Amino acid sequence: MSLKAGECWRYQPPAGHTVLWAAVGSGVVLVPDKLSQGELAAFEPSNETLEFEALSDAEFVLGSAVPHNHDLVLGTTQYTRISMRCARPRSEYQ
Repeated sequence: MSLKAGECWRYQPPAGHTVLWAAVGSGVVLVPDKLSQGELAAFEPSNETLEFEALSDAEFVLGSAVPHNHDLVLGTTQYTRISMRCARPRSEYQ
């Protein structure tokens, strides 16, 4: 989404979309807290309308989703030798 300084934009999540996040690529927006370029915000679970106000010309992305039924797993991911090989250019295979 692109907003000029002073512009406002509202987002009403679809029914069931209580997982919401936003990332600012440039500028500064209020949502209601200030988010600046390079920042990512995950909002408290809600289905309420979010209002974005641009304090400067700004570009941001917004995501919303239905929560899933699986636990979030944090930590390192284990890679097999085969999966690592597939991630490298063919010229590097041995």
